Amino acid sequence: MIMADIKDIKKALSFDFRATFYSQNAQNLLDDEVVNANLSRINEIASHLENTDLDIEDASLVIEELRHSYSNGIKPENMEITARSLRAVSYCVPSRDYKFCKFILDVLDFHWTSILLRGLIHCLLREWSMFEIDIRTKLMEYMTIKIKALGQEKYLKMLEFLNENGAYKLGYGIGASKKNFYSCCELFRLSNNRISYSYFSDVLCGYFDATQIPSIPELEKILVAHNHAFTDKRVISRVIVKAWEKKVLPSDLYDLAMKRIGDPAKSSKWSVPEIATREERNVIESAQRIMLIAISSKFINVFFTSLCESSSRLQFWLEHIEKIDDFMVYGSAYSRKSISYKLEERVLNRYYRVVNSRQDNCALVLYAGEYAIIEFSGSGALYVYKKGSELYKLTLGRKIERLDELKLGYLGNLVDNDYGQMYMSDEGRMVHIGNWQYRLDRWLRNKIQKR
Repeated sequence: MIMADIKDIKKALSFDFRATFYSQNAQNLLDDEVVNANLSRINEIASHLENTDLDIEDASLVIEELRHSYSNGIKPENMEITARSLRAVSYCVPSRDYKFCKFILDVLDFHWTSILLRGLIHCLLREWSMFEIDIRTKLMEYMTIKIKALGQEKYLKMLEFLNENGAYKLGYGIGASKKNFYSCCELFRLSNNRISYSYFSDVLCGYFDATQIPSIPELEKILVAHNHAFTDKRVISRVIVKAWEKKVLPSDLYDLAMKRIGDPAKSSKWSVPEIATREERNVIESAQRIMLIAISSKFINVFFTSLCESSSRLQFWLEHIEKIDDFMVYGSAYSRKSISYKLEERVLNRYYRVVNSRQDNCALVLYAGEYAIIEFSGSGALYVYKKGSELYKLTLGRKIERLDELKLGYLGNLVDNDYGQMYMSDEGRMVHIGNWQYRLDRWLRNKIQKR
């Protein structure tokens, strides 16, 4: 990268003294546009070279020396500190201990030079989410004073977005105006690889909130560059919830969530960190729920089309899919193999259990609230057991060896209809004849809490 910059410097400053070149290009010496373009490029390179040692600069020793001075009551004006050490500190203002942070800003203030502003910008944006709120506020106030005093337009433009809601506002504005996402880096005069700074997590949220139909390849590319697990959850969850407003979860979005976050059935993968707001927590939990619904829908579709053919049962359960918390399929190894090309291996491993069974017989266990509802690939009856009951312990509460174990023949009707009056039991069986959809719908409404 440095060699490329040096070539650009030579190009910007070079002049060929050949007569033909002179006659053709002498006017460029007085061409403001050319001169300004060259100067602009040189300034960009200077800014880059200024930061080339950012990643290798070890500021920890300097910070410790400052902490020692702070503990001993030494005042900033009585300290001897090199320009290099000052610059190192500007890139690494501590995110904890408000009083010590204020002391460091006093040190920088006493020895102030405008070059330190670049370090503070990097530090603030890089550690944005790690700063204690009062320290972040103090740092933004300090930088605002310095930027206004400097008066340069390139820095003044940043002020609108150096506040608590500024990052989201910046991202939303870029998304709404359909600009390139990386223009947010240009605003702060940063190279695109600084998109990994935590400040841009909020920018990403605003950007994709403003984008009605986000490009999933673009989303993935930016998330990979940003490389923060919490941002993956924040942003992907927002996009999932927005897509689900139309009751549709695009397959590429589903695949991205599985890849970047993980299986929604594993709570650890979708856990919400303490720094999340209540709203973010609700969005992430909603997205996890939607992902589970998507997996349930896909597997239920395969069950009622490939393991058996029952369009009426398929339609019924897809219409009530949001009542299902979890599910499991039990069947033969033969049946599992027959659907392996329709479902992901990790989904099959999680939701399909091989038991002794006839080749074409399977059971779909749907968990809804306190109940387990079992549908069989045969057209007979469904069975319902309440979690924790003696009947549940006899069936699903132990290791299942054969599917017949899930059918207790002495169960009564789940719903009885006596002269128009429905009597609903917690446990029972229901045959798929007559107006069974109506009876089962009423039972679900009565027994399963509305979500």
